[in-house]
Amino acid sequence: MCGQDNSDELTTCPNCQAPMPKKNTSISSAPPQKIYERYNAIKEEADKALNGEITPEELAAFLNRTKDILSVKEKEIQEIEIPQEFYDDFVEEMNTGFHGIALFKEGIDVMLAYTRSGNTEVLNQGLDLILRGNEAINDARMINRESRRQMEEMYLDATSFM
Repeated sequence: MCGQDNSDELTTCPNCQAPMPKKNTSISSAPPQKIYERYNAIKEEADKALNGEITPEELAAFLNRTKDILSVKEKEIQEIEIPQEFYDDFVEEMNTGFHGIALFKEGIDVMLAYTRSGNTEVLNQGLDLILRGNEAINDARMINRESRRQMEEMYLDATSFM
């Protein structure tokens, strides 16, 4: 490449005839949507408990099922084999995601204390921890998407010179 500034529409440089890098139009270039479904479901159940629509025992059962699901997902992630040569590329994503899972679980434990005590302040503290955990998990997804986008760009740049 000669360094000439060219428009995105060109497939070759008019100055040196080198092929222009292909524009990334893959689905991963779109920013991922943040996910709040699990948090929203927990908040909805907490609101039902506060309004007397469900018992504290029913809330505890829901929270324990949710924690079990989260534990299974965490174990599945931990069992993913990452080749050593790519490990450094995934460290930030994994640390952020596991931190989010830990906050999520801690929040569930705090909410379970509400089911024994009835202290609404404890319930809100648990929801806050879960929301923070959810945000960290979303951040991990964003890191994953950005890493994938960078790898695709490197691949496209490398293949455009062939």
